[in-house]
Amino acid sequence: MILPTNGRVVVIDDDQKEGLALVKALSRNNISVKYFDGISVEDMPTTPLKDVRIVFLDMILGTEGQKLTTQAAKAAIVLRKVVDTSKRVPYIMFAWTKDERLIGRVIKYLKDRNSEPIMYLDLEKSECKNNDGDYDVTAIENKLNEKCGDFKSLTAFLSWENLVNNCAGEIYKDFTTFYQIDAQWDSNLKGIIYRLAAAFAGKDRMKDPSMTDSEKLRNAMFGINGVFIDTLESSIQRDNLVEVGTITEASVNNKVKIKINTNMHLCEHSNTALNQTGNLYVHNLRSGKRIIKEIVSRNAKKEKIDEIMKSKPKLLELDITPRCDYAQDKGYVRLLSGIMLPDKFIGGTYFKANKFSYRDCPVMTINKEDHYLLFDYRLFSSLTTAEIKKRSIEPKYRIRHELVVDIQASFSNHVNRFGVTCVD
Repeated sequence: MILPTNGRVVVIDDDQKEGLALVKALSRNNISVKYFDGISVEDMPTTPLKDVRIVFLDMILGTEGQKLTTQAAKAAIVLRKVVDTSKRVPYIMFAWTKDERLIGRVIKYLKDRNSEPIMYLDLEKSECKNNDGDYDVTAIENKLNEKCGDFKSLTAFLSWENLVNNCAGEIYKDFTTFYQIDAQWDSNLKGIIYRLAAAFAGKDRMKDPSMTDSEKLRNAMFGINGVFIDTLESSIQRDNLVEVGTITEASVNNKVKIKINTNMHLCEHSNTALNQTGNLYVHNLRSGKRIIKEIVSRNAKKEKIDEIMKSKPKLLELDITPRCDYAQDKGYVRLLSGIMLPDKFIGGTYFKANKFSYRDCPVMTINKEDHYLLFDYRLFSSLTTAEIKKRSIEPKYRIRHELVVDIQASFSNHVNRFGVTCVD
């Protein structure tokens, strides 16, 4: 098991001497830490911290000599104020105690609120110190390895997070050191940001006086993203990755497969007013009945049409506008129509084989229900950005880049079929 280097480690200890000693030991090993004494309300985070991976928790937080129930409640309440447990995310807890009754009560309190750690280590602080009385990070890692047992798979994701953090750091270092740090350094860096934005958005778009600095920065970041992905892939290739034990095939049920595919290919839209490649417009049941019936009748097997129509499929529109068109503000939105069906309708049982539709979308969860998406290449339209804004429908979801690119490529192949003229 490795410790995260990206600041997702928390130390909670009312003894500042002990707490800071641990912070210093972790810091010497390039592990960023957040420290709280667990006593001062004003020193607590204003909102609980998201994405915490490891917590070092002193189990007696200003409750020395008080009842066991009081001590347990205090420790658990402080933990939930520091660590965001609104969504169940696996974290590991180092509990500084050997009192099994105390740790048991704390874990029960957390479990009742669905916020318990994936595993905990009940330790005395002395077990993680060297002969000089200083915290020993190697000893901490060894204790973690002894305990982790069946949770070695978590190491794979911690390792990936560390690689992401390191690669972002490499890019930051490279791009901010192209110029010598002097009086012109800030303006030189802004020049780099401008060039990155121009490379992505196009020179003509950059000359448009209506383009704001925020838009320029956004396009520059889009440009950096490509460098980041390449840097991360190179790092994964060359780094000696940590051992996670034997990786074998295991049964993954359909519900989990759908969750994986949803996370990989679909996201909730963070800004529904933003025209963006991948925007997915889901129309209500009453709109587009004629188009829905046309798509179903063209693609479904004849004997399955009625069954599919009874399921009340919804009309979809997917924004497949080239991303550079938005960067260059060309003012048009390209939409590919399709249908959204209950997930049981996937596959050749219901649909004919043809080259006129995209039917490789995996089943994904939309509006808390599992759906299959099918797009028909013959129903393609183009609207101005002004026309899009006038519509009452907003894109609550966005299909991610990889799947959109595959749909764009497949649609492009359909458009570019030249055909051959010959005389037999």
